Amino acid sequence: MNISKRIMATSIIKWCSISLLFIVFISKYAWADSLMDIFKASANNSPAIKALNYQEQSLLNEQLALDKKRFSNYSAGLSHSNISSRLAGQYTISDIDFFGTFDIFDKTRFEREKKYYDIYMTKLKINIERKKLFSAVSDNYFNLVRNKMLISMREENLKWLDKGITLVKQGIKKGIFPGVELNRWEIEKLNESSLIESYRSEEKKAEQSLMLLTGRQSLNISYPDKIGVICLSEPDYIKHSPELYAFDASRKKFEVDIESEQKGWYPDLQVGNSYELNRDPTANGNLYTIYANLNFHFPDGGKRYRIQSLKDSIAGLELEYKNTEIALLDTYRNTLIEIQSGRELIKSLNQAVEVSDDTLKKQMKGYEKQVIDFMALINTFREYLAAREGLINNTTKLNRNYWYLYHLTEGDIYQ
Repeated sequence: MNISKRIMATSIIKWCSISLLFIVFISKYAWADSLMDIFKASANNSPAIKALNYQEQSLLNEQLALDKKRFSNYSAGLSHSNISSRLAGQYTISDIDFFGTFDIFDKTRFEREKKYYDIYMTKLKINIERKKLFSAVSDNYFNLVRNKMLISMREENLKWLDKGITLVKQGIKKGIFPGVELNRWEIEKLNESSLIESYRSEEKKAEQSLMLLTGRQSLNISYPDKIGVICLSEPDYIKHSPELYAFDASRKKFEVDIESEQKGWYPDLQVGNSYELNRDPTANGNLYTIYANLNFHFPDGGKRYRIQSLKDSIAGLELEYKNTEIALLDTYRNTLIEIQSGRELIKSLNQAVEVSDDTLKKQMKGYEKQVIDFMALINTFREYLAAREGLINNTTKLNRNYWYLYHLTEGDIYQ
């Protein structure tokens, strides 16, 4: 389950997007903070990431404690006894004992290694949390941008409707249009205004979510105006997926547990000295003793079952690893398909906008001459709006998919 081997085994699938231009009116926004700027601010403000950082520091301190434990396990004892016997009468015995237990076969290495993997898995949890956060930031970021663009587009439509209303008012005075014609235009303008308010509401919600994530009171957003000549690599995407490394770390920790079970009987060395103040008149007086012991730890009957349980856990991890890898590849490839199809869809939508815009201009001239009626004109106007809105929605979706996949492939969100 070595990740590098799996990456080498994976066929290299690359897709390059060439000169994919973003819609031109995005340049009218003078924004400052990029997607990554907003993400970094959110990561620095995230309580979940901060909590995991503290957990990592706690585990590092525990590991340092284990490093000191191997040759610094000392103890001292003091005892005093009052004894009364028929032969010797009443007397006292006092003992002072000082000894140390040393891990000469470095069995604490197992605990240190497991602690190392605990620390490593905490780092991976931080990266997994950063990945989740980046997804949330990307969703809100591009939703905010999309609604700003829709508002701008709809406000342009209001200007077109205002021109139509002015034209109709003049026509009514000249007796060209009936009075009810003005009502039709004003109703269309009211519908357009209500749509703008709904977009403003969505804009505020996305902005509020980003302010909560970043901890800021206001935002100053920037936006990439095009996708340049950038390649996406499936092996790099897999290589930078923290979920897979978490399985590797768990497997290695289980392997350390197995080795610990197998070598747990290795002895510890105990070295010490004691001094006994013996007031027994029938004894040989005070005693000074230096000693060394090897203390063996015999395994209990459950050892082989514990080892088998750990091996079963490793086998389960192998399957979970494969399942997660399949899910990651499925996400990558489906998103890549959406990016590729999105490019083609945007080409079609651009053409639809051009055609409907040209048709709308011609029909407006016909309307002025009363060759085209109001419903035919407004239907073309609505088709034009639908094409422009579809262009905005799909261009934003394409950018969201591409830049999300790009940063996961680059792995820069984990830095």
